[in-house]
Amino acid sequence: MSYGFFANTTCTPGALNEFLDMVEQTLLKAGVSRSQAYDQLERKHKIEVLDSSAMLQDHSDHIEWFNPDTNTAISRPLNWHFWAHYRGWLSAKKNWSKGIVDNIDQEASKVLAELEDPHRPGIWDCRGMVVGSVQSGKTANYTGVI
Repeated sequence: MSYGFFANTTCTPGALNEFLDMVEQTLLKAGVSRSQAYDQLERKHKIEVLDSSAMLQDHSDHIEWFNPDTNTAISRPLNWHFWAHYRGWLSAKKNWSKGIVDNIDQEASKVLAELEDPHRPGIWDCRGMVVGSVQSGKTANYTGVI
């Protein structure tokens, strides 16, 4: 059924959930949980991450400290210990494609570039907000930033 649904629909996390809403009763009768079905569908279909992110920015007191193109700090070394573990977990345990994991890396790097360097001396203030559709990858990207 999913092949027919995704023949004319881009397979995104939101579309996967839409499909699961449609077949929910069939899943229950078959004794398959929603999370099991989601995992199976992720493996069967190429999931696309639509590049629709946008940022509102106020650079009035911002000091550049991070280059998102190279994933390096401008004036000091960074240890990506936790990112390496998260990337490995997404790939090995969640079976996410390299393209999706690379997209999370790129988007998280763009956000880091907008934040202030946690080592910046003095008083400064930086805030942000994440808005997106249900199951669109907000938590995965936010975790990548962390």
